[in-house]
Amino acid sequence: MNQLQHRLYRLICQLTPILFVSGLTAYIYLWRLGTAPLYLGGDEAHFANHAYAIATTGRDLDGAFLPLFFRMEELSRWYQPILFYLIAAVFKFAAFTEA
Repeated sequence: MNQLQHRLYRLICQLTPILFVSGLTAYIYLWRLGTAPLYLGGDEAHFANHAYAIATTGRDLDGAFLPLFFRMEELSRWYQPILFYLIAAVFKFAAFTEA
């Protein structure tokens, strides 16, 4: 077995478990995806509204400029900003619609 064949064999041996676990995970998550209900929950709607405000004005719904944490009055919780800023970045390039 030459060196190239040996490297190829090692690569296949390393990738086989990763591909197996990835395939099994995809099967478990995607198996009944077509039967899942399509709707936005309350949290997702609040996140979207805060992110839209950040994307358009740079302020959250409470008026704070680029806050470090987001307070949801309705949920009585504080949230870290990474999700809000990622959604706001998407809103910069995509429309904010229900469709």
